[in-house]
Amino acid sequence: MRNIMLKCFASMIVWLMAAGSLMAQKDPYAEFIAQTKPRTPEEERQGFHVPPGFEVQLVAAEPDVRKPINMNFDDQGRLWVTESVEYPFAAKAGTGRDYIGILENIGDDGRAGRAITFAGGLNIPIGVLPLSDGAIAYSIPNLYIGFMTSSTKIMPIVKKFSWARSAIATRTG
Repeated sequence: MRNIMLKCFASMIVWLMAAGSLMAQKDPYAEFIAQTKPRTPEEERQGFHVPPGFEVQLVAAEPDVRKPINMNFDDQGRLWVTESVEYPFAAKAGTGRDYIGILENIGDDGRAGRAITFAGGLNIPIGVLPLSDGAIAYSIPNLYIGFMTSSTKIMPIVKKFSWARSAIATRTG
């Protein structure tokens, strides 16, 4: 019995030493991560350096926009933004939490007066092309086409095209 207890104690000591050495290892990516506190949107805006005659205006900040990936203006001056909380790890099929938002009523100060959701439940939407009455968007692995019925009513995405099988067939065929 004493022998078993000594073996258990020895294995615990070895395990603790190994865990300690793992914790003591330096993160190889630490030098690439900013060691500063997060900046406010205004502090970030003031950090831009632009040529004379140009200015940087803050259009939107959290909670109106989170983790933007792609932005595009439409013919009405609205800013369409693809946003992803899933990136860089894609969600399981049908469980996406990402969306495409529209920032509109942009004032003279550059701020958006209203943020609305055009489409939700997406999975890493990385591209949006606004149309006069909707948008074409790419969200892994599908291409979507959606339409708006008015400036306040958004129609669900009406067409979904999946290229996964045809792309594989094209490559192997």
